[in-house]
Amino acid sequence: LQTVKMNGNPVKRISPSLGALPAVNLSCELGGIENVPDVWLKKGEYGVVTYLQKAYTEISVGCLDFSSCGISRLPADISDFIPIQELFLVNNDIDRLPAALGTLTNLTNLACQENRLAALPREVQ
Repeated sequence: LQTVKMNGNPVKRISPSLGALPAVNLSCELGGIENVPDVWLKKGEYGVVTYLQKAYTEISVGCLDFSSCGISRLPADISDFIPIQELFLVNNDIDRLPAALGTLTNLTNLACQENRLAALPREVQ
């Protein structure tokens, strides 16, 4: 698979498994995609493919590092992240974490220093 064209469809999520493809061209409306952080969406289709490749690689080794990426939120649906053991969100602009973070049953290390967080979700504690 080299090209994925989804224009004209109400796409809400794109699986990180698409990031396993070495060179994929993606064509779709980005406004409705909910599982890709906004910092990558702002970079257009190239940014989304870059995110998918990063997420796929890091999820497969159990460590997802979004440190210093400029993200302001994580997707509410983080079911793609279930296998991870470590999540690094250091030095971003995040003011709250999604409650779904509590569903990451393998998560043993959460690093979220240098953000705008006032509290962790009740589901994480």
